[in-house]
Amino acid sequence: MLFNKTIRNILITYASEHGLPYPLTVEQSFNAVCEWVQKYAQDNINPPQIRDGKWYIWDSETSDYKDSGVSANGTEGPKGDTGVGITDVEVTPHSTDAQGGNVYQLEVKTTDQKTIEAGTFTAPRGPQGLTGIQGPVGPTGPEGQRGPQGLQGVSVVSVSVIPLE
Repeated sequence: MLFNKTIRNILITYASEHGLPYPLTVEQSFNAVCEWVQKYAQDNINPPQIRDGKWYIWDSETSDYKDSGVSANGTEGPKGDTGVGITDVEVTPHSTDAQGGNVYQLEVKTTDQKTIEAGTFTAPRGPQGLTGIQGPVGPTGPEGQRGPQGLQGVSVVSVSVIPLE
């Protein structure tokens, strides 16, 4: 029933805007519905927008947005309570894990003077770095102590060399 009222309203409006008698002919009714569908499609392709704090709606007559006069801002609510914030975060070395990563203790201090033990986290051990360049030769050290006397050697009277054939 609502659909029939809507179609009838479309036809009556069309007749009035175009200076035609109502009821319309079939062709005029068809044109009225087509015009309405086109206007409806344009209105849906161009949804309402917020500009300067107000709702702007599409005006199919001017093919542009117009100020609806309706504010897009709601009323301001009451001020809420001040929340608890963080004043400091302390990270202190705690231990080393089995893979050589450093374990740190995390503590959070809040604006209401509380300290929260936030637990630990592990920073994994990084890869071995490259070997650095060799440094300069250092100065000669002091002379060392004299060692003990060695064993008496054996004397050699003569040495013969035999050629191999």
